[in-house]
Amino acid sequence: MISEYKIGNDSVKVVTGNGIFSDLSHKDPGIFFIVSSNLLRLYTEKFKKINATKIFAVEDGESSKSLHYYQNVIGELASKNFERNNTIAYVGGGTVGDLAGFISSTYKRGVNLIAIPTTILSMVDSSLGGKNGLNFNGIKNLIGTFKNPSEVIIDTSFISGNKKMLQEALGEIVKHGLMLDNSINELLLSNDASSIWNDKQIEKLIMLNVDAKMSVCEKDPFETMGIRNVLNFGHTVGHAIEAVSLNRISHGYAVMLGMRIESEIARNLGYTEYNPLEIIDDITGKYEINMPSIDAKMLEESEKYIMNDKKISSGILRIPVPIEPGKHRIIDIKTDEFIKEMRKAGERLCS
Repeated sequence: MISEYKIGNDSVKVVTGNGIFSDLSHKDPGIFFIVSSNLLRLYTEKFKKINATKIFAVEDGESSKSLHYYQNVIGELASKNFERNNTIAYVGGGTVGDLAGFISSTYKRGVNLIAIPTTILSMVDSSLGGKNGLNFNGIKNLIGTFKNPSEVIIDTSFISGNKKMLQEALGEIVKHGLMLDNSINELLLSNDASSIWNDKQIEKLIMLNVDAKMSVCEKDPFETMGIRNVLNFGHTVGHAIEAVSLNRISHGYAVMLGMRIESEIARNLGYTEYNPLEIIDDITGKYEINMPSIDAKMLEESEKYIMNDKKISSGILRIPVPIEPGKHRIIDIKTDEFIKEMRKAGERLCS
């Protein structure tokens, strides 16, 4: 399946299928691959056709989104006389994609990028929209650029039957369903942890999410118009929880917790009467997710991260909330009021 999108001046082609990664090695002999080291170990056969000197392996996890790794890869490219008309391709999840995207946007002022996301989370979220970030001084994505891949290759052979991977992605998937396209959550609720792995179902789920996210990014290519704000539902609290837990609570679970808390805040302050918690709970039950718990101490520690949230302006925090299935609104809350209500909501929902 091939879909095409226009983000600013960039054309982005999204290709989905089973086993299509093997076709890439014949495309361009000048491709330099930045690859998750874990994938190199797991899928030795898939990488055999690629010249080993064109592969740079990075460890999975937030530690790879660092200036240290950035400098190492830039040094490798320079030593190989990598040219501006060549292509960088990354193979891995969101952290590898962030690093590769940042490198491709800055090396020689920009080279072509191909994204090969290998986790469901990266397929439905981080590989799309062109945002790339490095972490600095413990703050997630403090340094960043915009760089859209010319092509996103979604090879479902990397994800086949991986229940944990789907669970990790459900935070972002449910968010898209609540805020943009209710058919996403309807598809989840009409299946379960076993039936969703039918090839047609999982590909349909992925592409519904791709369409939902790209419909927003096409209208707001550089996140300057406020339209992309809808994609931040659950992320103000979620990113803070992620940071406080030192990534013990992964992004998808943190976003799920964040959506629960932010929904409760919005309802408690009278911004919406809609309560999405039943849908969230039904889906977490169907897909056998054991939600991590957080306590008052973690919420208190998360406040310093919330105070650094990029959505704050003049002491006002702008967050999106669902108002009915598949629809949303943006609300403005004083930061101190948000933190006060977060503590209350956390006590009710997450302890």
